[in-house]
Amino acid sequence: MTTYESYSEYRGDATPDPSVLKKLRLLIETDDQQFPTLKKLKICGRNLEELPPEVFEMVELEVLELELRLWSLNYRHND
Repeated sequence: MTTYESYSEYRGDATPDPSVLKKLRLLIETDDQQFPTLKKLKICGRNLEELPPEVFEMVELEVLELELRLWSLNYRHND
């Protein structure tokens, strides 16, 4: 089995996009009642459709909460 040091190594990319990392870091919360003093990033709903791989490169992150809401999915019924 092959092991990888980082997600970028797994994907074959050289480095994560710094502008995406900066935007994600602005979303980090530290005042959550469930996880006091921990650095938490919560991504939910439609934002999960295009989850940037840079999320997995954020080494300072202590809690990652991904919340799927069924009503936010694109549903198309073909007759």
